[in-house]
Amino acid sequence: MNIDTQKYRQSLLEEKARLETELSGISVQNPHDPGEWDAKPENETEEADLNVAADIHEEVEERHGVSDELEKELRDVNAALTRIEDETYGICSVCGGAIEEDRLLANPAAATCTAHMG
Repeated sequence: MNIDTQKYRQSLLEEKARLETELSGISVQNPHDPGEWDAKPENETEEADLNVAADIHEEVEERHGVSDELEKELRDVNAALTRIEDETYGICSVCGGAIEEDRLLANPAAATCTAHMG
């Protein structure tokens, strides 16, 4: 299978930039582990009011859920970029067969063919 990896690389780099922008709006990158992002409150305050503190905690938990999903997507994109560099892009990680072009067009970070997508 002859894949135009340059086209997919560009798409993946654009997706990576979008994900990092979204993550930076709700999270801060962990300086000790750049692959990890920690949710941050929208409005940081030092108020001692327990209701305010509870609201902030709840908000951070919600942001953490969104952040986790964005982190997973970013890991998938980075893994796909690595596969391009390793010249294994477009090869199913389960069966070793070709990943269908339609699947890659729909999800350039796909690591499996449609038969093995999970």
